[in-house]
Amino acid sequence: MKRIALAGAFAFLLGPASAGPYVSPPTTLGLQPSDPLLHGGYPPQGRLHHYPPKVQALLDLRNEGLRLREADGGTLTEEHRVHLQNKLDAIQAEYPTDASQDDK
Repeated sequence: MKRIALAGAFAFLLGPASAGPYVSPPTTLGLQPSDPLLHGGYPPQGRLHHYPPKVQALLDLRNEGLRLREADGGTLTEEHRVHLQNKLDAIQAEYPTDASQDDK
C-alpha cells in the first residue's frame, strides 16, 4: 500500500507522464537578448570594456609600443621611440587634460 501512495506522490510531483522529462528553461545570466555574448559572439570591435576615447587611444598606443619593442629585440629603436612620442603628443593635443579633474 505504501508503494502505491509513494508512486502517486511522485506522479503528482512529476506531472503527467505524457509531458516527458522536465527541462529547465534556458537562462540568460542577466544578458539582454541583443547582447552578442548571449549568442557566443564578441562585443563590437572585439573589446570587452568600453573606455573613454582618450583612455582607449592610450591603451592602443601602449599595445603598439609593446609590439614595436618586441619586434626591435627588447629595446625600441630611436625611430620607433620618436614615432610613439609623436602619437602620444597627438593624443594629448586631441584630448586635453581637464584642469578641474586634477584636484580630485
